[in-house]
Amino acid sequence: AALSGHARDRETPYRAVTAEDFEYVATHTPGLRFGRAAAIVERETHDGDCADSKSVRVVTVPFSTRERAIPSEGFLDAVQCHLQRHRLLTDRVSAEPPLYVGVEVIAEVELDPGRSAAERAAAVEDALHAFIDPLEGFDGDGWPFGRPLYRSELYETIERVDGVDCVYDLSITTDGDADIDADGNALIPETALLYSSGHTVDIRRDRTGCARRS
Repeated sequence: AALSGHARDRETPYRAVTAEDFEYVATHTPGLRFGRAAAIVERETHDGDCADSKSVRVVTVPFSTRERAIPSEGFLDAVQCHLQRHRLLTDRVSAEPPLYVGVEVIAEVELDPGRSAAERAAAVEDALHAFIDPLEGFDGDGWPFGRPLYRSELYETIERVDGVDCVYDLSITTDGDADIDADGNALIPETALLYSSGHTVDIRRDRTGCARRS
């Protein structure tokens, strides 16, 4: 049976069925401090079977103050055992670590008159780190698994920083399993999370006007 209201209230779900169920079960593994989890469910049909089964990969991220939280083998084993106890008998489940993709943003920025270049460059870097953070970035719940990073969002993030007039230009480079599309956006696999590998902010002072994003 799927998770009932009573099961959710007791935080002891009986059988996981949906992706949300598996994420719930994983993040409630006893004795673990969890950061996040994402379940990727693939339906499987076998000849002669009356019912479909599922293959479920649960990407697990422990709580950590480090930028890249990597689960230990013991952490993964505990999650795996907990998932096995709550899966349907026909389902196959596996707990696995996330795939991290490092991101470097290179931006040319113009400041409002009278602002400190060093201070505002540091503020821009902090804003980029906060936005791309795998556990607390994006909307505050961490970078969504597999979500692309769009240049337009980076323009907006930088231009919200106090003292920034506008962004002349911006580019993204990645370290890991990612592709940069024709528009300069970073595309990542569905089990991947982004983290900041370092950013470069150049301050321009010629005040010839900004090339706004298209």
